[in-house]
Amino acid sequence: PAKLEKFGAQYGIPGTHRYDYRNYDRIADNPDIDLVYVVLPNSMHAEYAIRALQAGKHVLCEKPMAVSSAEAEAMIA
Repeated sequence: PAKLEKFGAQYGIPGTHRYDYRNYDRIADNPDIDLVYVVLPNSMHAEYAIRALQAGKHVLCEKPMAVSSAEAEAMIA
């Protein structure tokens, strides 16, 4: 929570547009969010990218994209 607060304040992200593991899926309800930048540990990239894509958002993901070709293919699909 402290990092989320600090990052949000540093980049001018309103509190209503800050998400964490507990409320991540609520991005689907926010039309102001067009893109999700996935900067999680590599093993979490696929899960959170897919969830954002299912919410109708564009996704930018850090490298490596996934930990296996199967995960990468699921993300692309």
